[in-house]
Amino acid sequence: MHPTLEIPGQLVGLVLLALGVAWGLGWQRCEDPEERKMAPFGVFMALGGVVLLTGVVGTITWPTYGFAMASGCAVLAALTIYWARKTKLMSVEHMLEMLLLTGLCGLIGARAVYLIETWDSQFADHPAIMAAAGLLDPLSEGDTLELTLNREAPFTVTFQGDETTLTQVKERLEAAGAAHGLVVQIETTQHRGDEGVVVTERGLLLETRRRGVEARLSVLGGTAVKKLGLIPNSMVQGVPTPLSKIFNIRGGGLTYFGSVIGVLLSAIVYLRIRKVSVLRMLDLVAPALPLGLFFGRLGCLAHGCCWGREAGENALLTVKLQQWTPAWAQFAGEKLPCTFDAQLASRAELTPDMVAALGPLATSTPALHATQLYEGLSVLLIFFLALAYRRWLQHRLGQAFAFVVLLQAPVRFVVEHFRRDLDVFFQVPGYAFTESQLVAIGMFTVAVPAMIYLTREAPRLDEVSPDALANAEVSAEESPTVAPASTTPPDAA
Repeated sequence: MHPTLEIPGQLVGLVLLALGVAWGLGWQRCEDPEERKMAPFGVFMALGGVVLLTGVVGTITWPTYGFAMASGCAVLAALTIYWARKTKLMSVEHMLEMLLLTGLCGLIGARAVYLIETWDSQFADHPAIMAAAGLLDPLSEGDTLELTLNREAPFTVTFQGDETTLTQVKERLEAAGAAHGLVVQIETTQHRGDEGVVVTERGLLLETRRRGVEARLSVLGGTAVKKLGLIPNSMVQGVPTPLSKIFNIRGGGLTYFGSVIGVLLSAIVYLRIRKVSVLRMLDLVAPALPLGLFFGRLGCLAHGCCWGREAGENALLTVKLQQWTPAWAQFAGEKLPCTFDAQLASRAELTPDMVAALGPLATSTPALHATQLYEGLSVLLIFFLALAYRRWLQHRLGQAFAFVVLLQAPVRFVVEHFRRDLDVFFQVPGYAFTESQLVAIGMFTVAVPAMIYLTREAPRLDEVSPDALANAEVSAEESPTVAPASTTPPDAA
């Protein structure tokens, strides 16, 4: 899949025209005069389609990731509105109102969790950081490194000659520079491999404690400069991160579990205000949630994120991701010293030395587990299973939603095991868990007793009238309203 789509405007116009006509005709035939008020929306879509068909707009360029996310949201909204109309759970006007609210809150939740996870590395002001390849040549007794931080007086680091590892060099630099605000880190990358978490040392990072434009770090000279891979008489400055970066989601930066939290919390509040059964609404949207994630994972595949480990001969699905994708950058970064990180981040042209060091990695990653498709195809199957369960096997309120959680949590846990992009782990003897795996365990742990409780205590669908579902909150503690004998459970498909 290509990271950017170029869509002819006329094609978009044709689709809008067809959807607008179908929308207008469908709502015009409604018997409810309130619902017929929605017919003009179809007219507006049709008019927009006619405008695009005239060729006023040429080619529409759209990042595939954003297009996939928008498609998923549109499909989820359309299905939810269709099911709500069919079951008469809520008016179309209120459904659109809720979808707009929950969509916005889901976006906020997805972004908020990502911000919390990556704030220090992606969104906080950066200190002055200088990369050192580290021990290109052995250090000798008496080798020196002269530094200055933040316009302060210079200081000198003197080596003993017994520093043969990056850890020992780090300790020497820290001891000499602690009083001046020097922070030294061993730059490492880690990912999940076939044998567990693989850690790669890539060099040293010299940083200032101060952040932003006031932070400065200079290398003045010394006999250890070239041995550590530093540049004599070089200076770096801290970088302020604009707040506008928080709102830039064009390149990704959304988390699935964050969106689920935002959608569920806002939906529960809205439904309680409207006095609509929360359990019934959760059952209504349950199948659409994994379908929305299916489209999201297609976007991840096109963007080159959420990638998997190197695939063996027995892998189900494999994919090679091209140069400059996030997956390729991880492989290239592990192969090159951290002194090349600025070139990788700026997507500068690869130098001959970099091409030689990367070898086959210069153009693409090796064959990887297609974890985006593993999860995408799995949740697509869950979508169909949830439809079948809701139509033929569900007997009590809340069961359909619990069923989706019971299936989706184990899928996420297994797919995370095959992902390589993750670098934060919670290790226990014998295994390293990711954050999403811990969340998946928690969801499954809650869903199992919830399903048992709902199966025993929740109101039966054939004992609750549609009017009660549509107009009042139905909880397991309340006495169910007995429906007439002719009442049948809502058709969920």
